[in-house]
Amino acid sequence: MLVNAVVVTYNRLELLKLCISKLLEQSYKLNKLIIVNNASTDGTTEYLSEFSEDDRFKIINLENNLGGAGGFYYGIKSAYEIGCDYLWIMDDDTIVTESSLEVLVSSLSTLHREKIGFLTSNVLFKDDMPCMMNIPGTVYRWNEYIADGIVEISHTSFVAMFIPSAVVKEVGLPIKKYFIWGDDGEYSTRILRQGYKGFLIGNSTVYHYMKENIGVDIFNTPKDRINRFYYFYRNTTVTYRIRGLRSFIKILLFHDLMILRVLFGRTDHKIHKAFTIFRGTVAGMFMRVKIDKVD
Repeated sequence: MLVNAVVVTYNRLELLKLCISKLLEQSYKLNKLIIVNNASTDGTTEYLSEFSEDDRFKIINLENNLGGAGGFYYGIKSAYEIGCDYLWIMDDDTIVTESSLEVLVSSLSTLHREKIGFLTSNVLFKDDMPCMMNIPGTVYRWNEYIADGIVEISHTSFVAMFIPSAVVKEVGLPIKKYFIWGDDGEYSTRILRQGYKGFLIGNSTVYHYMKENIGVDIFNTPKDRINRFYYFYRNTTVTYRIRGLRSFIKILLFHDLMILRVLFGRTDHKIHKAFTIFRGTVAGMFMRVKIDKVD
């Protein structure tokens, strides 16, 4: 089976170098490595030019920073057009182990009866603790394959997400207008809503080299990161809106509750945080998106 890997990068040259080196050391060899450079300004473009004549690579240098969502849009599109059986997608701060891919591929035989939409690895922080940003939700009957170290999940992130190319053809591409946050949740749940299943493969380990091991938590985020949550609440609102009226009302009520929790809870910068949730939610109520398909 042919596997094309997609890495989206922005101004993290040293992490990108480590990410690439680990991908090239995989015990299950990649067919092609697609690097999407989000208009980096730290020497990444010059570094990637070294691979311009290397058949193992395809380099995509975007003129503007389109965020993770835009990067994955073009990376997945390119990986599909090149041709493969599976796509393996990640950010530049995803550091895989030597057998990460081999374990994912070998698990397909255990799951041969299932309609697989995606697989994902167990994502750890640098200290081998679970990475709080990448803990997926589980379905009600999550333990059918637990003896094999496999758990059925309800959504996942783009940190080492493993997707059959046939699924990409059916469900289309990520929503590039999302920019950051929520694009992976929307994409993974869109896949499952088409009747597929998603699984976490416990014996496949990858590391997420974040600066801090924190999840998506506006309550404890520092002041300089509050504005980033605009995208989270905007994109979450859009995702639930396109699922139907009931889901849309549900997320609006949840965001209202979050505003109240911020205003009356124990957190700093209450007005800034509450207004960020409000602003993102309102933008999501009117933001128009479309799902593009691959050719």
